[in-house]
Amino acid sequence: MSFGYQILGFGGIATAPSYVTLGVVFDGTNDYMSRGADWTGSADSSQGILSLWFRINGGDGSNRRYMADPGGLYVMDMQPDNKFTWWIYNTATTNVIGFGSSTAYTAGSTWRHLLASFDTDYSAGNKKTYFYITDVDDNVVIADNNSAFTADLTASDHFIGASAGTGEKFNGDMADFYWAPDQFLDFSVTANRRKFIDADGKPVDLGSDGSTPTGTAPIAFFHVGAGGAATDFDNNLGTGGDVTITGALALASTNPSD
Repeated sequence: MSFGYQILGFGGIATAPSYVTLGVVFDGTNDYMSRGADWTGSADSSQGILSLWFRINGGDGSNRRYMADPGGLYVMDMQPDNKFTWWIYNTATTNVIGFGSSTAYTAGSTWRHLLASFDTDYSAGNKKTYFYITDVDDNVVIADNNSAFTADLTASDHFIGASAGTGEKFNGDMADFYWAPDQFLDFSVTANRRKFIDADGKPVDLGSDGSTPTGTAPIAFFHVGAGGAATDFDNNLGTGGDVTITGALALASTNPSD
């Protein structure tokens, strides 16, 4: 349940959201973010949590990268069938887990929330994967044929909104991008999802450094608060260091907390 203060307007009493996060626009042509190095403090791990708010503006039927590394060892993207996939490999690329959404998502005016986690420290067929879209379980396992392994999550660069070759750009709006390698929550537990999305389907305050959900700050947390500018989105509030915006992000016309 979202709680907020009440303000009196011409139409009567309205409730303002208690937490405001502003979206930024990736235009699908020029815009993406890159670290230019490994995340500060980055380490390979069997676990990870990803949370972000997104609105698709275009690009249906094409590959679009939400998060990527140069080696392609952990890539979250949307395929030409408009379904999400997340492929995660070990350093030798001999072991892999693949999972994503069973539902296709296309361009429109709707803000959605992506919430996913994994733990690869389990035997073949038993690894832990969770994938929720706006609080609904949408997980499908594509590949889990290998023994337990440590995922290769370190890299010479990291990209948000494009592939390492700066192609396959995301065309849409994004807010509250949170990436926490070496952390894990079971999102089949409602209370764990409520750390990121409330019962009304609205964003939850993750804290000034993103540490509120788990008690540990994520390696990457990008957020624009009320009154902020689109350029604030390259200021990493997590522990991994700032990124560079290529292109020019703009504030979105609507926001997930509206």
